Amino acid sequence: MKGYKLYLEDYCDYCPSFKPEIEQVDCTSVLSAPLRYTNIIRCVHRQQCERIVENLKDRIKEEIE
Repeated sequence: MKGYKLYLEDYCDYCPSFKPEIEQVDCTSVLSAPLRYTNIIRCVHRQQCERIVENLKDRIKEEIE
């Protein structure tokens, strides 16, 4: 298991508004000695950007029809 997971979209590349949000999930098992965490990295603005992308897709779809 990797120590990190990136939950990013293609449209996050080079975004000037990108602001990382990191969530740490404890994945230490009873038998493992050192503490183990998975770090989940995503953008604070992800829901806003998802809405923008969906709106743009809808507009393009409407123009095609």
